[in-house]
Amino acid sequence: MFRWNSFYLYNDLLVDVQADPLNRGTNMKKPFMKQFCLSNMEKEVEAEAPPRVLIVDDESVLRTAIKKALKNSGYDLYLAADGREGLKIFQEVEPILIFLDLRMPDMDGFAFLKALQHKIDAPYTVVVMTGHGGDEEIKRCYKLGIHSFLRKPINLVEVCSLTERCIEFKKLEREREKLIHDLQTAAATIKTLEGFLPICASCKKIRDDQGQWNDVDTYIRERTNVEFSHGICPICVEKLYPDYQLFKSRRK
Repeated sequence: MFRWNSFYLYNDLLVDVQADPLNRGTNMKKPFMKQFCLSNMEKEVEAEAPPRVLIVDDESVLRTAIKKALKNSGYDLYLAADGREGLKIFQEVEPILIFLDLRMPDMDGFAFLKALQHKIDAPYTVVVMTGHGGDEEIKRCYKLGIHSFLRKPINLVEVCSLTERCIEFKKLEREREKLIHDLQTAAATIKTLEGFLPICASCKKIRDDQGQWNDVDTYIRERTNVEFSHGICPICVEKLYPDYQLFKSRRK
């Protein structure tokens, strides 16, 4: 969490006051710093939005019961009386969990799943609720990528536990996918040098694949993510600027 009085903006970088020995942020206007950090806090809050849960069932009593069971668990809850209404809400809010009845008027659960083009690796979980589900219906659900079921009459304790487990599982999946993506991006960005480098024994320039001779820093910079800062070592200072060393010794 940002503390506006502990950080300031310097050359487009957020700098910690305690780590800044030059105290370059003393002239920075605090209202601007506060506004800058509050905007970042708002993004953080937005990123931690409550999980969205969609309940699609034609029985209003059941919808209300599930809503009451989950209302104090920190979820955003959305209710739909049939598949068509549920599909519209799904497209608007993109829930992470859907409780779905199979037998409904207008658009049943199977038509809802087909309209979603549901896949097993979808970013949401579907829990099918049914009181009439026979073997054929269960098989159809499995073919559509559904692996979670609740038998009616449902147990509200089971609903709460299943909701928590499904949401946590999807969050872990998203974190894993993000980690994989970040690693792949990093792997694509990193450049390495391998093999033998033909280097001049005199001037120390390196010959590239096109036969051109390059300075060492130029050659490495173009083939890696390394940036160089240039200075002079004490040995070269003594060799190139002997008067400087004499002046330094006299001052002592």
